[in-house]
Amino acid sequence: MVKHWRCRRPIWLLAALLSLRGALPPAPPLFAFSPGMNKLNDLAEKGDVDGALHQLRRVLAELPSGHRPTVQMRTAFNTGIKACANAGNLKQAERLFAEMLQHRVAPNLKGLGKMMEAAAKVGNLSGAEHWFRQHERYGLAHESDEIARGQLIQAAAKAQDLKAAEEWFQELLQKGLQPSAWTLAALLEACARVGDVGKAKSLVAKCTALGIRTTDLHEFLLRKVYVKNNDLDSAEEQFRQISAPDLKDYAMVIDAAARCGNLTAAEQWFRRAQAGAKAEGRTVVGDEPMFVTLMFAAARAAELQRCEEWFQQAQKARLRPSSAMYTALVTAAAEALDTSAAQRWLQACPRPWPPEVLNTALRAAGLVGDEALAEAWAKQGMKDGMRLDSYSYRALLTGAARSQDTKGAQRWFQKALQEGEVEVNTCNAAIQAAARAGDVPLAKEMLKTMNQLVVQPDAVSYQGLLTSASNACDLAACEAFVAQASASGVPVRYAPVISCAAKVQGLKEAERWFQEALHSDSVDLFALNAMVAAAARVGQLELAERYLHLAREMGEEPDIVTYTSLISAATTKGDLQAARKYVEEATTQGLKLDMVIMNTIISAAARAGDLRLANQVLRQALQLGLRPSTVTFGALISAALRADDLKEAESWLESCREEGLQPGAPMMTPFISYAARQKDLAMAESWFHRMLAERISPDVVTYGSMISVANKLGQADAADGWLQRAIKEKVAPNKICFGMVISALATASSIDAATQRLDDMVGNGFPAEAREVNAVLKACARASSSRAGAAKILDRIVSWRVHPDTMTKKYLERSMGADALERAALEHDLHFRQFSESTEAREPKVRPRAHTLKPAVQRQKKPNAKGQSRIYIRNP
Repeated sequence: MVKHWRCRRPIWLLAALLSLRGALPPAPPLFAFSPGMNKLNDLAEKGDVDGALHQLRRVLAELPSGHRPTVQMRTAFNTGIKACANAGNLKQAERLFAEMLQHRVAPNLKGLGKMMEAAAKVGNLSGAEHWFRQHERYGLAHESDEIARGQLIQAAAKAQDLKAAEEWFQELLQKGLQPSAWTLAALLEACARVGDVGKAKSLVAKCTALGIRTTDLHEFLLRKVYVKNNDLDSAEEQFRQISAPDLKDYAMVIDAAARCGNLTAAEQWFRRAQAGAKAEGRTVVGDEPMFVTLMFAAARAAELQRCEEWFQQAQKARLRPSSAMYTALVTAAAEALDTSAAQRWLQACPRPWPPEVLNTALRAAGLVGDEALAEAWAKQGMKDGMRLDSYSYRALLTGAARSQDTKGAQRWFQKALQEGEVEVNTCNAAIQAAARAGDVPLAKEMLKTMNQLVVQPDAVSYQGLLTSASNACDLAACEAFVAQASASGVPVRYAPVISCAAKVQGLKEAERWFQEALHSDSVDLFALNAMVAAAARVGQLELAERYLHLAREMGEEPDIVTYTSLISAATTKGDLQAARKYVEEATTQGLKLDMVIMNTIISAAARAGDLRLANQVLRQALQLGLRPSTVTFGALISAALRADDLKEAESWLESCREEGLQPGAPMMTPFISYAARQKDLAMAESWFHRMLAERISPDVVTYGSMISVANKLGQADAADGWLQRAIKEKVAPNKICFGMVISALATASSIDAATQRLDDMVGNGFPAEAREVNAVLKACARASSSRAGAAKILDRIVSWRVHPDTMTKKYLERSMGADALERAALEHDLHFRQFSESTEAREPKVRPRAHTLKPAVQRQKKPNAKGQSRIYIRNP
C-alpha cells in the first residue's frame, strides 16, 4: 500500500510540538527545498513551461543515482505539472504525468489536482472528469471531494456548460459536503459564460442559505452575468449599489453597454468615470482595455466614425495601437459594410497581421459578398506565414455564399479539409452557400461529407439544407431532409418547408406542413411568418391576420418580417387602410421599418390613383426618419399622373433631384405613358428627348410607351420606327412591343411589314400566338388580293405550331375560301379552339355570383374616332 504524506502529517506535527518542549531533538524535515527546487517552483508559479521543464531535468539529475527518493521525485514532477496547469498546457502536463508513472512514482492528491486544474483552465471538461476518476483509481477519492468537484465546476464554466456545472454542484451537495465561497465563484463564472441571470440569482440564494457569505468577487461575477446577458439595466443597478466604485467597476458597466451596441450609454458611463475621478482629485484618461471597449461599442453600433475618434483619443493618451484596437476598427467597418475602410485599417495594421485582425477583415468582405477581396486578403496573410483557421475559412465561405459562388465555396471547403480546419460551423458555412444558390446537389454532397468526417449535423446544418431545397422549389428534397433530421433527433424548423410548399403546391399544402409542425411541437415565429407570407402571396389578408393572432396566442411576438408580410397582403388585396394600420402597430412596438415597406404602400396607392394617401404615407415615412428613394418618387409621380395631375408629378421629379437622387428611366417613363393616354405624340417625344438630354438611358418600358403612343394615333410607321430604334440602341424589345407594332402595321394594311415583324418576334425568342397571327390575317381578309398573304400566315401557323382559334378560322375562310381551308385543316391536322379560350387570360376576372345568372347586357358606348359604334358584352 502506498503511504502518503498526508497520512503521516499528524505524527510529524506531534514530533514538532514535542521538540518545542525539549522532549525530543528537532526533527529533520522530510524534504528540504534545494535552490534548484526553489527556482523550479518560481518558474511554475509564472507558468513558464519551457523554463520549468529545463529546470526539472536539472533537479532530477541532482537526485542520488540508483534508488532515488520517491517523495522528492513526486514533488519535482508535481511542480512541473503545476507549471503546465498555470499555463493551461494540458498536453504537456499529461506527458509529465506519464513520465512520472514510468519512474514508478505513484501520484498523490496534489498531482492529480494539478492535472484537473490544467484541464479546467482550458475548458476541457471531459479531461477534468477523466482525472477526477483517477483519484478513485489511486485510492484518493475520499480526500478530494469538495476541491475536486469545485475544479470540475470550473472546467464546466470554461466549457460554457452550465448544465454540467449544476450537476457537479448537486452531486457535491448529495455527498453531504459543504460548498465553499470558491465553489460559488466557479458556479457564477459558469453562469457568466452563458449569461444566465436567473440561474445565477438562484445559485446565490441557494449558497447563501447554506451559510456561504457573498464577497466582492461574487458581486463582480454577478455583474459579469448581466454583462454577458446584454442586460444593461441590471448591470447599471448593480453598479449603483457599490459605495465606492473604482475604474474596474466602471469598466464593467461600460462593457455591458458595449455588448448591447449602446454607444451612447458606454460614452456616458466613461464620462461619469472621469467626473468621479476628478472629484477625488485624480485624472482618469483610461487604459488600453477601456478604449478597446469603447471602440467595440462604436463598432457594434456600426458607428465607424466614432470608433475612429476613440482610436485617435487612445493615441493622444499615448497608448500604442494594439491588435485589439485594429480588430475593433475593422469590425466597425464590417458592421458598416464599408470594405474600403476595412482595407484601410487592415493595411494600417503592422504585418504580419494578427489572426483576429485578418479574420475580422475577411468577415467584412464576406458580409458584403466581396469574395475576390476576401481571397486577396487571405492569400496575403498566407504569404506572410499566417495559417488560416476555421474562423478564416468560415468567413471565406460566407463571402462565397453571399455572392452565390458555389464553386468558390467548394474550393475553400476543400482547402479547409486539407488543413484539418473543418468543424460543424465550417460545414454549415458551406451549406449556406448551397442554400443561397438553391443548389440541392451541393447541399446533399456537404451532408455526405459531414457523415464521412463523423461531424454531427446540428439544427443550423439542417436549416441550411432545408433552405437550399426551398430556394430550389424542391419539395421532395425538403421532405427528405426533414426525415433525416427527425431520424437523427435534430429539431426541425419547418419554415423553409412551409415556404417551399406554398410556392410549389399552394396554400393548402403549406397549411398541411404547418399542421405537421404543430403536431411535432416545432412551431416557432419563423413557421408562423412563413404562413403569413404564404397567405400574403395570394392576397388573403384575413388568413394572414388569423396567423398573426395565433402567433400572439402562442406567446410569439410578431417581428418586422411578420408586419412586412401583413402589409404586403393588405396592398395586394388593395386594402390600404389595413396596410397603414399595420405600419402604426409595428411602429408602436418599436420595430424599425424601412423605406422598402413604405414604398410598397405608396406604390399601391399610386396604382389606385390615390394621390392623397400616397402623400400621407410619405409624410409618415419622413416622421419615422426614413429617407425616400428613387422608387418612392417614382411611385409618387405615377400616382400624380394617374390622377391627371401633371404639375404635381413634375414637382415630385424636382424634389427627387433636391434629395440628391438621380432620376432613372423608371421615373421618367410614366410621363411618356401619360402622354400615351393623352394621345399626345409631341409630349411623349419631348419627354423622351429630355431623358436623353439628362443622360438617362431609355429602357424597354420607355420604348414600349413610345410605340404605344404611335399605335394609339394610328401611326404605324412611327410605331415601327421606335421598335427599330430600340433594336439599334441594343434595348431588346419584349413581346408586347412586337405585338403593338404588328397590330399597328396590320391595321394600316401593311401586310408584308406586319408579317416581317411577326417573323422578327419569333426570331427574338417570343413564340407566336393566335392573337398576333389573327391581327395579320384580319388585314389579309380586308385586302382585295389576300389569298397569298393568308397562305404565308397559314404556313407559319403550321411550322410554329400556333394553336389557332375560331377567329383564325374566320379570317382564313374569308381569304382562302372554306373548301381550301378545310383541305388545309385536314392536311395539317388543324383544330380551331373557341375564341373565348384564347382570350380568357386577357379578360378581366369577374367574381362569381351565387346561384343567379343574368342574361348578357348590351351597353352602347360612344362612337370612336371613325364614327363606328362598339358593342361591349358583359358576361354574367
